[in-house]
Amino acid sequence: MKDKNPHHLCTWDDQADCAGCSEQGRLHCKWDRRLLTAFLVLFLPFGFCTFFGMALVWKISGAWWYLAAYGAFCIFFFVFFEIRILCSHCPFYGEDSRILHCLANHGIFKVWRYHPEPMNRFERTSLIVCFIFFGLFPVFANSYGIWYLSANYDSYGQVALLGMIGITAATLLTIITFFVVLQIYVCPKCINFSCPLNKAPKPEVDEYLGRNAVMREAWVRSGYQLEE
Repeated sequence: MKDKNPHHLCTWDDQADCAGCSEQGRLHCKWDRRLLTAFLVLFLPFGFCTFFGMALVWKISGAWWYLAAYGAFCIFFFVFFEIRILCSHCPFYGEDSRILHCLANHGIFKVWRYHPEPMNRFERTSLIVCFIFFGLFPVFANSYGIWYLSANYDSYGQVALLGMIGITAATLLTIITFFVVLQIYVCPKCINFSCPLNKAPKPEVDEYLGRNAVMREAWVRSGYQLEE
Protein backbone atom coordinates (compact mmCIF):
# COMPACT_ATOMS: atom_id res chain seq x y z
CA MET A 1 0.00 0.00 0.00
CA LYS A 2 1.32 3.45 -0.95
CA ASP A 3 2.59 5.51 1.98
CA LYS A 4 1.09 8.99 1.65
CA ASN A 5 3.40 10.27 4.41
CA PRO A 6 6.97 9.36 3.35
CA HIS A 7 8.53 12.21 5.35
CA HIS A 8 6.76 11.17 8.57
CA LEU A 9 5.14 14.57 9.07
CA CYS A 10 2.54 14.75 11.82
CA THR A 11 0.38 16.84 9.48
CA TRP A 12 -0.19 13.75 7.33
CA ASP A 13 -0.06 11.16 10.12
CA ASP A 14 -3.54 9.72 10.51
CA GLN A 15 -2.45 8.13 13.80
CA ALA A 16 -1.07 11.32 15.33
CA ASP A 17 -2.34 12.15 18.82
CA CYS A 18 -3.88 15.48 17.82
CA ALA A 19 -6.27 15.43 20.79
CA GLY A 20 -3.31 15.41 23.18
CA CYS A 21 -1.23 17.93 21.23
CA SER A 22 -0.56 21.23 22.97
CA GLU A 23 -0.65 23.00 19.61
CA GLN A 24 -4.17 21.93 18.79
CA GLY A 25 -6.06 25.06 17.79
CA ARG A 26 -2.88 27.13 17.78
CA LEU A 27 -1.71 25.99 14.34
CA HIS A 28 -3.61 25.03 11.22
CA CYS A 29 -1.61 21.83 10.86
CA LYS A 30 -4.28 19.50 9.45
CA TRP A 31 -6.19 19.73 6.20
CA ASP A 32 -9.63 21.19 6.90
CA ARG A 33 -12.22 21.85 4.22
CA ARG A 34 -13.77 24.62 6.32
CA LEU A 35 -10.49 26.54 6.49
CA LEU A 36 -9.99 26.14 2.74
CA THR A 37 -13.52 27.39 2.11
CA ALA A 38 -12.96 30.38 4.40
CA PHE A 39 -9.77 31.28 2.51
CA LEU A 40 -11.52 31.08 -0.87
CA VAL A 41 -14.47 33.16 0.36
CA LEU A 42 -12.04 35.75 1.69
CA PHE A 43 -10.29 35.94 -1.69
CA LEU A 44 -13.47 36.02 -3.78
CA PRO A 45 -14.27 39.79 -3.50
CA PHE A 46 -10.80 40.78 -4.71
CA GLY A 47 -10.87 38.21 -7.50
CA PHE A 48 -14.25 39.47 -8.71
CA CYS A 49 -13.29 43.16 -8.57
CA THR A 50 -9.98 42.47 -10.30
CA PHE A 51 -11.22 40.62 -13.33
CA PHE A 52 -14.46 42.60 -13.64
CA GLY A 53 -12.51 45.87 -13.56
CA MET A 54 -9.96 44.81 -16.17
CA ALA A 55 -12.69 43.35 -18.38
CA LEU A 56 -14.44 46.70 -18.12
CA VAL A 57 -11.26 48.52 -19.10
CA TRP A 58 -11.00 46.23 -22.12
CA LYS A 59 -14.63 46.88 -23.04
CA ILE A 60 -14.46 50.66 -22.92
CA SER A 61 -10.91 51.30 -24.17
CA GLY A 62 -9.93 48.21 -26.16
CA ALA A 63 -6.88 47.77 -23.90
CA TRP A 64 -7.10 43.99 -23.67
CA TRP A 65 -3.47 43.44 -22.72
CA TYR A 66 -4.01 44.33 -19.04
CA LEU A 67 -6.30 41.37 -18.57
CA ALA A 68 -4.16 39.08 -20.75
CA ALA A 69 -0.92 40.00 -18.97
CA TYR A 70 -2.45 39.57 -15.52
CA GLY A 71 -4.04 36.26 -16.45
CA ALA A 72 -0.70 34.99 -17.78
CA PHE A 73 1.03 36.13 -14.60
CA CYS A 74 -1.52 34.36 -12.39
CA ILE A 75 -1.11 31.11 -14.31
CA PHE A 76 2.70 31.31 -14.17
CA PHE A 77 2.81 32.37 -10.54
CA PHE A 78 0.19 30.17 -8.91
CA VAL A 79 0.70 27.06 -11.04
CA PHE A 80 4.49 27.02 -11.31
CA PHE A 81 6.55 29.71 -9.54
CA GLU A 82 4.79 30.12 -6.19
CA ILE A 83 4.47 26.35 -5.89
CA ARG A 84 8.26 26.10 -6.02
CA ILE A 85 9.38 29.10 -3.96
CA LEU A 86 6.66 28.93 -1.29
CA CYS A 87 4.46 25.84 -1.31
CA SER A 88 7.23 23.25 -1.72
CA HIS A 89 8.55 24.26 1.72
CA CYS A 90 5.21 23.67 3.43
CA PRO A 91 4.40 20.46 5.35
CA PHE A 92 1.16 20.16 3.37
CA TYR A 93 3.32 19.71 0.27
CA GLY A 94 5.05 16.72 1.93
CA GLU A 95 2.16 14.37 1.19
CA ASP A 96 2.98 11.72 -1.41
CA SER A 97 0.47 12.93 -3.97
CA ARG A 98 0.71 14.56 -7.38
CA ILE A 99 -2.04 16.98 -6.33
CA LEU A 100 -1.50 19.54 -3.58
CA HIS A 101 -3.95 19.28 -0.70
CA CYS A 102 -3.64 22.40 1.43
CA LEU A 103 -5.56 25.32 2.92
CA ALA A 104 -4.93 27.80 0.09
CA ASN A 105 -3.59 26.54 -3.27
CA HIS A 106 -5.57 23.35 -3.04
CA GLY A 107 -5.79 21.24 -6.18
CA ILE A 108 -2.64 22.46 -7.95
CA PHE A 109 -0.53 19.82 -9.72
CA LYS A 110 2.78 19.29 -7.91
CA VAL A 111 5.70 19.65 -10.31
CA TRP A 112 8.48 20.08 -7.75
CA ARG A 113 9.78 17.85 -4.96
CA TYR A 114 9.18 18.62 -1.29
CA HIS A 115 11.74 20.99 0.29
CA PRO A 116 11.68 20.68 4.12
CA GLU A 117 14.27 23.44 4.54
CA PRO A 118 13.14 27.08 5.02
CA MET A 119 12.81 29.48 2.10
CA ASN A 120 16.01 31.25 1.12
CA ARG A 121 16.43 34.98 0.60
CA PHE A 122 15.83 34.83 -3.15
CA GLU A 123 12.59 32.94 -2.64
CA ARG A 124 11.30 35.30 0.04
CA THR A 125 12.19 38.40 -1.99
CA SER A 126 10.66 36.96 -5.15
CA LEU A 127 7.48 36.11 -3.28
CA ILE A 128 7.10 39.63 -1.88
CA VAL A 129 7.67 41.19 -5.32
CA CYS A 130 5.09 38.85 -6.88
CA PHE A 131 2.57 39.55 -4.11
CA ILE A 132 2.96 43.30 -4.65
CA PHE A 133 2.45 42.89 -8.40
CA PHE A 134 -0.52 40.59 -7.78
CA GLY A 135 -2.21 43.11 -5.53
CA LEU A 136 -1.40 46.41 -7.25
CA PHE A 137 -1.43 45.64 -10.98
CA PRO A 138 -5.26 45.47 -11.11
CA VAL A 139 -5.42 48.87 -9.38
CA PHE A 140 -3.00 50.25 -11.98
CA ALA A 141 -5.06 48.76 -14.82
CA ASN A 142 -8.30 50.18 -13.44
CA SER A 143 -6.62 53.55 -12.96
CA TYR A 144 -5.95 53.54 -16.69
CA GLY A 145 -9.68 53.07 -17.14
CA ILE A 146 -10.31 56.16 -14.98
CA TRP A 147 -7.87 58.18 -17.08
CA TYR A 148 -9.42 56.96 -20.33
CA LEU A 149 -12.95 57.85 -19.23
CA SER A 150 -11.76 61.25 -18.00
CA ALA A 151 -10.07 61.93 -21.34
CA ASN A 152 -13.26 60.90 -23.15
CA TYR A 153 -15.72 62.40 -20.68
CA ASP A 154 -17.98 63.85 -23.36
CA SER A 155 -18.52 60.38 -24.81
CA TYR A 156 -19.04 58.41 -21.58
CA GLY A 157 -20.21 60.89 -18.97
CA GLN A 158 -20.19 61.07 -15.19
CA VAL A 159 -21.90 57.77 -14.44
CA ALA A 160 -19.30 55.69 -16.29
CA LEU A 161 -16.44 57.62 -14.69
CA LEU A 162 -17.83 57.24 -11.17
CA GLY A 163 -18.44 53.54 -11.81
CA MET A 164 -14.81 53.04 -12.82
CA ILE A 165 -13.61 54.98 -9.79
CA GLY A 166 -15.83 52.79 -7.63
CA ILE A 167 -14.53 49.48 -9.00
CA THR A 168 -10.94 50.74 -8.64
CA ALA A 169 -11.54 51.72 -5.02
CA ALA A 170 -13.24 48.38 -4.36
CA THR A 171 -10.29 46.52 -5.88
CA LEU A 172 -7.85 48.37 -3.63
CA LEU A 173 -10.03 47.94 -0.54
CA THR A 174 -10.56 44.21 -1.08
CA ILE A 175 -6.87 43.42 -1.58
CA ILE A 176 -5.97 45.41 1.56
CA THR A 177 -8.72 43.62 3.48
CA PHE A 178 -7.54 40.25 2.16
CA PHE A 179 -3.98 40.71 3.37
CA VAL A 180 -4.97 42.30 6.70
CA VAL A 181 -7.34 39.44 7.53
CA LEU A 182 -4.65 36.94 6.53
CA GLN A 183 -2.15 38.59 8.84
CA ILE A 184 -4.57 38.65 11.77
CA TYR A 185 -6.33 35.29 11.49
CA VAL A 186 -4.41 33.01 9.11
CA CYS A 187 -0.68 33.78 9.14
CA PRO A 188 -0.27 33.39 12.95
CA LYS A 189 -1.45 29.77 12.63
CA CYS A 190 0.15 28.83 9.29
CA ILE A 191 2.71 26.01 9.27
CA ASN A 192 4.64 27.32 6.27
CA PHE A 193 6.89 29.00 8.82
CA SER A 194 9.52 30.56 6.54
CA CYS A 195 7.01 32.50 4.45
CA PRO A 196 7.79 36.23 4.87
CA LEU A 197 4.14 36.80 5.88
CA ASN A 198 4.13 34.05 8.50
CA LYS A 199 3.37 35.20 12.05
CA ALA A 200 3.48 31.90 13.96
CA PRO A 201 5.14 32.44 17.38
CA LYS A 202 8.62 30.94 17.73
CA PRO A 203 7.62 28.55 20.56
CA GLU A 204 4.92 27.10 18.28
CA VAL A 205 7.41 26.80 15.41
CA ASP A 206 9.98 25.07 17.63
CA GLU A 207 7.42 22.67 19.04
CA TYR A 208 6.18 21.70 15.58
CA LEU A 209 9.75 21.22 14.31
CA GLY A 210 10.46 19.13 17.38
CA ARG A 211 7.77 16.67 16.28
CA ASN A 212 8.94 16.47 12.67
CA ALA A 213 12.52 15.29 12.28
CA VAL A 214 12.85 15.88 8.54
CA MET A 215 11.95 19.54 8.90
CA ARG A 216 13.88 20.01 12.14
CA GLU A 217 17.11 18.67 10.66
CA ALA A 218 16.73 20.74 7.49
CA TRP A 219 16.04 23.91 9.46
CA VAL A 220 18.96 23.35 11.83
CA ARG A 221 21.29 22.78 8.86
CA SER A 222 20.13 26.12 7.45
CA GLY A 223 21.22 27.87 10.66
CA TYR A 224 17.93 28.03 12.56
CA GLN A 225 18.35 28.02 16.33
CA LEU A 226 15.92 25.78 18.20
CA GLU A 227 15.23 26.82 21.78
CA GLU A 228 15.69 24.07 24.32
